[in-house]
Amino acid sequence: MSDMAVQMSTRLQVGYHITEPVTGVDLVEWQLCIAAGEPLTIINQEGVPSTGQCIVQANTGLQTNDVLTVHYDHMI
Repeated sequence: MSDMAVQMSTRLQVGYHITEPVTGVDLVEWQLCIAAGEPLTIINQEGVPSTGQCIVQANTGLQTNDVLTVHYDHMI
């Protein structure tokens, strides 16, 4: 068996701010609890409540032939 490496991103993604109002789950609080060694209270998707809804937001920022400078927003 060969050596393998698995990479995991522990950062919250850009949509995390939608999670709390829609589900009531505070992901930042969960990260802190997990870091403190506390067990997860919800262990599968069925345990995540849905208390709201999300409206999809479409943003535009670049068009064909636009130039990105060194001061670009890395989220584009």
